[in-house]
Order: sequence, then C-alpha cells, then structure tokens
Amino acid sequence: MTILDNLNEEQRVAAERVDGPVLVLAGAGSGKTRVLTYRIAHMVNELGVPSNSILAITFTNKAANEMKERVFNLIGQNDVWISTFHSFGVRLLKQYIDVIGLDRSFNIYDSDDQKKLVSSIIKRFGIDIKLSASKIISKISSYKESGLRLSEIPVNTSLDRVLVDIYKMYQEDLLKNNALDFADILVYTDRILDNEEILEKVQDRFHYISVDEFQDTNELQMKIVMKLGGKRKNIFVVGDPRQSIYGFRGANINNILGFEGQFGAFKCNLGRNYRSTSNILKASNSVIKNNNSSLGSELWTEESEGEKVFLNQSEDSRKEAKFLVYKIKELLEMGYSYSDITILYRNNFQSREPEEELIRAGIPYRVYGGMQFYQRKEVKDILAYLSFIHNTRDSLSFQRVINTPQRGLGQITVDKVVSLCQQEDIDFLQAIDKAQELDIFSSNIKNSLLSFRDMITNFMEIAKVSSIRDLLNRVAIDSGYNNYLKEAMEEDRLNNVKELINSAAGIDISLSEYLNNISLASSTDELNHRENHVKLMTIHNSKGLEFKVVFIIGLEEELFPHSNSVMSNNIEEERRLFYVGMTRAKEMLILSYAKSRAVYNASSTFRERSRFVDEIPEMLLEIKLTEKVNDRKSSEVLFKAIEDMKKRKEENKRKIAEINKAQIVRLQKIVGFSLGDKVAHKVFGKGKVTSLSLDKIVILFDEVGEKKFVSSTASKFILKI
Repeated sequence: MTILDNLNEEQRVAAERVDGPVLVLAGAGSGKTRVLTYRIAHMVNELGVPSNSILAITFTNKAANEMKERVFNLIGQNDVWISTFHSFGVRLLKQYIDVIGLDRSFNIYDSDDQKKLVSSIIKRFGIDIKLSASKIISKISSYKESGLRLSEIPVNTSLDRVLVDIYKMYQEDLLKNNALDFADILVYTDRILDNEEILEKVQDRFHYISVDEFQDTNELQMKIVMKLGGKRKNIFVVGDPRQSIYGFRGANINNILGFEGQFGAFKCNLGRNYRSTSNILKASNSVIKNNNSSLGSELWTEESEGEKVFLNQSEDSRKEAKFLVYKIKELLEMGYSYSDITILYRNNFQSREPEEELIRAGIPYRVYGGMQFYQRKEVKDILAYLSFIHNTRDSLSFQRVINTPQRGLGQITVDKVVSLCQQEDIDFLQAIDKAQELDIFSSNIKNSLLSFRDMITNFMEIAKVSSIRDLLNRVAIDSGYNNYLKEAMEEDRLNNVKELINSAAGIDISLSEYLNNISLASSTDELNHRENHVKLMTIHNSKGLEFKVVFIIGLEEELFPHSNSVMSNNIEEERRLFYVGMTRAKEMLILSYAKSRAVYNASSTFRERSRFVDEIPEMLLEIKLTEKVNDRKSSEVLFKAIEDMKKRKEENKRKIAEINKAQIVRLQKIVGFSLGDKVAHKVFGKGKVTSLSLDKIVILFDEVGEKKFVSSTASKFILKI
C-alpha cells in the first residue's frame, strides 16, 4: 500500500519519477496539482527525502497557497519550500542582495509606482515621447526579462535611443530609492546565483526542484531553474503547451517544447480530465488541434456528454449584454446560483456593457482584474506609510505621505527635501535634520518637517514591537488619515482603510514580509467562490480557475483573435487563449458574438464571427439568435428546453443519491470516520466531520473553520473524541 494508490495510472507514472529530469504534459483539469503534491508526500513519507530539500515553484499566490495546504494535509508539516518565482526570488534577495551592493531593506514597486516613476522622469527632463508610461514600463520589463543588460539593448531608431535613456534614468532612480520592480526580482536573483558560493549553498539546500505551469516561463526564469537544478538534474516540470498564453509578457513556449530533447527528460502525459463534460472537451479539442505547436494528448473524460456548447448571435453588443442577463435568469431557474456563473472576455474594456445590464437587472456581480483592493488610493496611502517606515530612502513613498493628509508642505518644499537627499546621499529623515541647519525653509516649514520626522520615528519604534494590524491602526489614527476621511465624509474609503487593518488580524510576520506579500498580490487572490455573485474577468485572469457555467463573449474577428495577433501572425497564442477559456467550464459553456460592436470608442461596425467558433463542429453546438428570445413560439420552445433540463438534473440527482446510499457504509469503513463525528487535531483543535469521500474528508473546526484532509492519511492527524 502506497499513497500513490490514490492516483490514476497516468498520474502515478508521473509521480513515481523522483530522480532526473521529468516532463509532465498535463492537460487542463487533469489533476496536475494532485500529482505534484502526492509526489512530494511519496518522497517525504515513503522514500525518506527531507522535506526541506524540496523546492516547488508555481506562478500564482493562489496556486502556491493551495499546494501548501494540500502538502500539509498529506505530510503534516510545512517546511517544503513552496512559492511563486517572485516570492522565491524575494526570499533569496533578503538573504544575499548585499553581495551585489544593494540594501536588504528594499521596497518593491508595483505597476502604479513604476508608472509614477517613469512619468516623473519624463516631466523632470522634458522628454518628448508619444508612448504612455505603461508601454514604456512594458518595454523596460521586456528588456530585463530577456536577460539584456543596458549596454546590450539594440538601438536602431530614435525611439530606441529615448527608451534606453529613460531606462537608464529609471534604474538609477530605483537604486537611489533602494527599490526594485517586479522584473528586478528575477534579474537580481539570476545575478546572485552567478556567485558560485551562493549557488552551491542553494543547490545543497534544494535537491529536488518542481516547476508548475512550465509553459509560462520566460528566458530569465528558465535560467534560474537550470541553475538551481544544475548540480543534481532533479528537475520535475509540469505544464501544457496548449495553455501557453503569456507570450506578450516574454513567456517562451519553446522552454517546454524543447525540454525533453534538451535534457533527455522522461516524458509522460496526463490527458484524463476531471473538470468538464465530454461535449465541452470535444469542442475544446477541435479548436486546439488547429495549432501546429499543440504538443500533448487530447483531453478525455469518463463524465457524461453533458449539454451542447451554446452559441449565441446578437445584433449588437448591447443586445449581447441583454442576452447575458436573460441567460443568467434562465440558469437561476435551472437551479444554478450566481456564484456558479462567470463571464469571460478578451479585453478589460468589454466588461462595461455587461456591467450596465447586470446593474439594471439587479444581479450581483464583481469584476476581477480591474482596480484591485490594494490599488485603491486610500489603501495605497496607508501602505505608503509602512513602505517609508521600512525604507526611508524611498522617494515615491516619501512624496506620497509627506503631505497626506495635508500638513502645509507644498511641492516646492518637497522638491527641496528630495534634492537635498540626493545631493548628500542621505535618507529623508536625515535630510529633514540637515534642513534645520540650512537657511532654505521658514521656521513654520521646519517645524512641520520636524513633526513629520517625529511621527515617522515613532511609527518605526511601534513597528519593532507591535503586530502589523496594530501598526496599521496607529498609522491610520496618528497620521490624521482617519480624521481626514471622516471630515471629508468619505465613508466608503474609510471602510476600505478599516478593511485593510482587519485583513492583517492574526498575521505574525515581519513588516518586510508583509510589504512583499502585498506587492506580489494578484487580482485573483481575492476570488472567493462562496460569495454569491456573478464573476467577470479576462481569460488571462481566469487561468488556473474553474466554474460551473462559463460565458465567453465578444467572439469576433479582430477582437478575438485580437487585431494585433492577426497582423503579427500570432494566431496560435490567441487560439490557446480561447482554449483556456473553454476549458474553465465544468458543466455549461456559452459562447457569444455580436454582428456589430463599437470598439475603443469608435462607432459601431460590422463584425465577422471569430474563426475559432467555426472550428467547433456544428454537431456540438446549440445555436440561438438573441432576437428570437421574445417570440412566443421561441419562448415556448425555450421553456420546454428548461423543463427537460430540470428533469434530467433531477433524474441524475436521484440516481446519484441511490448510489451514494449504497456506498456510504462502505465509505465509512474505508476512511474510518462518519459524517458528524467529533474530532480533534493538534494544530486546528476540535471540529466536526461535514463531508466524506474516497479522496478527502472535510472538517469544520471551531476555531479555524473548514479544512480538507486526504482520506487515506487523515487518521494520522485526526482523532475521534
């Protein structure tokens, strides 16, 4: 008996391979996280591999946290190092960044901070450039992530020259502010690993390297992985070339396509899908097979055929949005809830019309990937105080907090302090002290600056002895920020500050770790499947997620596939993106396009249906025209279809209930627990068994809420009481 008995044959073949390079081509919904976590449990519990010698890297905080929880439930300890690439890099930099001449108290600039820095450079030097700050940042990041140093960037045009000049000044400002951007985390991690002594220490710490979502790695990440695993070659990579959708960020699909040949890796395929119905998979397979670079096996399932893929045609985008409302109401009649439903689209701007119609209909919804909680002004203001407390050389944080709320310190005063800081090569608190000796400010200004310095110094002392929550609370009150919002009657913004403070309850980490976690947060970290609302997001943001019902809207040429991809002959990545969207659906997939649509504020124009829709066999589609929805005959047909679907669902429920009744006694004997059993766990305390299956036991603990355990190993950690 081995823990790997819980895997299917394909999964087991992959998980049994411990030594040497291994390539696992894992299709959507095929249980790749299960393979990764059970492999770790097999290595630790059954082969005796020290858990702290394993490094598992993935791409999102959500995936890393899910993997941590699963591994803990399997092995009962949490010293396997599981993190994103950037989180791993930050932890390494906190230990070794001084080797390359930088300070360990660095701050991490998010995209908003980066744009502000670039904008300030353009303004300061009067640079004439037509590109937006966002596009300039994108270019700088691509330079960094491709491994190009400043002197290696090709300069072929006057625009290239200006971009290189901005890049140079941008990097100089980052160094002055003791700050890093996201790309720097990888750049400096790679640079530190060039140090042979440090590389040997890291290689001797991590004997086994696992990388999830390997198809999304860029050149720099590939270099880091190869350095980490270079000594023992125990590199286990999992990915799906069919889901490689981040080429615009520098991801190189050739990393996964060439891994087997480059390293002589053992290769295995995971093709069985546990997520979607057969019809959804058939439609998805029919689309992706049109790509030349479709390495991997076709998805298959033992699930039922399910409903056909629903295809809607609307006269225009407004009627498409009305169709969404109509269909959502129909889904509710069929027994679905709002939380089961997700609307996906190619570009962020496409959410506007659906949002307007959802509001009119009183349907609760939330947009993911728009303005994140941590990007809201009031939240960033409070966090800027913490960033400045942590790093008093940070110019952006200083300029954000020095007069927020207003302290009678104008821009001229701020500019003089910044200039003094740069001239003397000192931090901002030292610059304020230095200013007292100089005849550059009035006595009132000097007193205001001293009050600010004393406040920050007091916060720094509080930070040494208090929790993050207490520090946030003191900053919000003592800075005057709470009163400022109250006086302005900004109740929503004040509530956001309170939510920020409450979100830190129970967090027992350093200020540096807290700021790093906030900087590396992503839009889907906030996603909660229990909240009963319709979710809206781009397909890029849906990666790694699954939903019972998925709408994909705006399926028109030049929108999806995007016009840029058509012009640059990069249709294959767009097709992979559509495939990713399709394979998010568990039970129902609803596709939609409009015959006319206004795009980017232009007038409405005729739209041609996306070529991707035409790649789905008609036998897999149920085609409807929105305009017939209100016809009496169509309504009768639709009503009958709904009733038939309800009957099928009820019949399925009845059959499942009969099967479950027969299996429940056998199940309780196998797992050793029954529903309602009172249990105890040495970490989580007392609780009650609320759900049982052959795979997992769900327990609701009195103190920490719901936790999931693997059925076959649960008795090692849980006792009946």
